[in-house]
Amino acid sequence: MNIHDQGNLMERYYGYYFHSREHLDSPGHPRLDVLLRSIPTRKHFDPEKLSIIVASDHRGTEFLRVHHPWPGKDQYRACAGHVILQDRKGKKVEAFTFGGDLRIESEEMLTVCFLTSPAPILVLIGTSSIPMLLAVETEIVFAERRANWELDRSTFKDRLSAADPFTLYCICLEALKKKFERYPSRGVEFIQQFVTFLNTEIKTLHELDKWPVSMPTVAEIL
Repeated sequence: MNIHDQGNLMERYYGYYFHSREHLDSPGHPRLDVLLRSIPTRKHFDPEKLSIIVASDHRGTEFLRVHHPWPGKDQYRACAGHVILQDRKGKKVEAFTFGGDLRIESEEMLTVCFLTSPAPILVLIGTSSIPMLLAVETEIVFAERRANWELDRSTFKDRLSAADPFTLYCICLEALKKKFERYPSRGVEFIQQFVTFLNTEIKTLHELDKWPVSMPTVAEIL
């Protein structure tokens, strides 16, 4: 499928498209396609730019803003963090990734971004959803590790840029499962649903033979 076919396809999906989940209970999607047009359709949400954290050419990470026309590279290593789509009116659509590959194709009238990841790309909608809580709790895990490197912040960025996305996803699931086992929130239905999700997702990944044979700790990765 060429870039123009992608553009025609995504026009039906509000300028962006989250591909189907890899299994029924997955909290996210393996791929996100984003279409940046030179002229908005004005029929739906027309992204003007995509913002994402990527691995720097030198070391650590950097914040990348992709727009049309795109004069930069066509391949980047995406790092864990927020993915923000913004239109010309300031409206935003947000997601969260554990890292992956960002490919950019740009021609005269449009630029298409393809973000793929072995870990689920979480769509951040509402305040009481499993993907939103997973992203928030993951950011808390990151913040705790970042604080550990307070005197050497570049090391944390180096580790984040080097982290394997799927391994990072799994160690966060494991860390959150242990956290909520230590601090149970009985009677809070949504938290109980989140704990059920953690247990179910870990069990499913084991059954699919995807769970790492040797599980590192958060401290070993970040």
